Amino acid sequence: MMVIDWLQIGLAQRDLQDMEGALEALERAVTANPTNPIAAFAYAQVRFETGRDTVAAFERALHLDPANPQLIRTYTAALAAEGEAERAQSILLDTLAQHPQWLDGHKSLATLRVAIGARESFDESYRRAIAALPDSLSLRLAHIHLLSTARAWEAARASVEAARQAFGPSRGLEVARV
Repeated sequence: MMVIDWLQIGLAQRDLQDMEGALEALERAVTANPTNPIAAFAYAQVRFETGRDTVAAFERALHLDPANPQLIRTYTAALAAEGEAERAQSILLDTLAQHPQWLDGHKSLATLRVAIGARESFDESYRRAIAALPDSLSLRLAHIHLLSTARAWEAARASVEAARQAFGPSRGLEVARV
């Protein structure tokens, strides 16, 4: 008897951009193995990518893999897309409080805040994390990049200068300064 690996078929269909085929195969994968966190995440992701309701599917996946940062990030994007931006923001803030060096989480929260019109506090999580972890150059560089991308030039310059004061000369800071 041949065993069909619906998860692999679903992932391959997604790679080929056959989203309906991927969704069907991943639904079968989740049904066949409801405790597989990879199948649950892939199924939720494809539901999200095809514009379907996804919150319940992401919640099932999170139940199986609650510490997966990529899953948390995509789940909060789905929440925001379904009109639950405040809940998404709360989840990101809670996760960032536990994992202040999670750069993708900071970026996701900043993007969400800009999208909901909270531009004045879009980088607040970076500032809090830097205050908690002043020796993290990677966190400071990510913050400077965000500020530069957002064209918050004065804040970016101030951030570069604060990092230079904290770390001294650094190739990363010299590039950021340009």
